Amino acid sequence: MNLIEDARDLFLPAACASCRSARAAGGGVWRGLCPDCAAELQALRPRLAAPLHAAPPAVAAGPYTGALAEALNEYKERARRELAPALGALLGRALAVVAPEVPGAVLVPVPPTAAARRARGFDHVAAACAGLG
Repeated sequence: MNLIEDARDLFLPAACASCRSARAAGGGVWRGLCPDCAAELQALRPRLAAPLHAAPPAVAAGPYTGALAEALNEYKERARRELAPALGALLGRALAVVAPEVPGAVLVPVPPTAAARRARGFDHVAAACAGLG
């Protein structure tokens, strides 16, 4: 977050990135979301998918519906950067599920294309992964 974004949020508070009807809550990991949508995301439980053939297992933070789908779309397509910590937290929980299944597994973020990065104005993958260590 930078000074310009902080000032914008102070004087022009954003609507919730998911429901767009409530005012987004203050700071913390769930910034950019109203309390109801933040609670919906916090209640998600990662799901481990059964791999096909000899593929490694795949894990999802939750079903691509509701608050999660809306938050992801706002983050990627409308550059709602304040959602990076929340989405990173969900990714971290998903990784914690798959780690025991695949010892030594590593996360390899796939960077956006140069055109996508220019269009968004930031690397959304790196920002979401920043808090994962």
